[in-house]
Amino acid sequence: MSGPDRQTPMKIAIVIESYDPYAGGLERSTAQIAQELAKRGHAVTLLAGGCRDTTCLPGVTIRAM
Repeated sequence: MSGPDRQTPMKIAIVIESYDPYAGGLERSTAQIAQELAKRGHAVTLLAGGCRDTTCLPGVTIRAM
């Protein structure tokens, strides 16, 4: 089966300059997008130049670079 009825899980990387989940709107919106994608069954990795907390997003792998 193909088309919109079938969802194939993807590996998704989201890149952000720095990630502090307790800071501004950019970090919060990035977290919301990552969490929603993970809820839909995708493997999500958040790559951040600087990261204050690497454990705060259930289902999302956070890597500080």
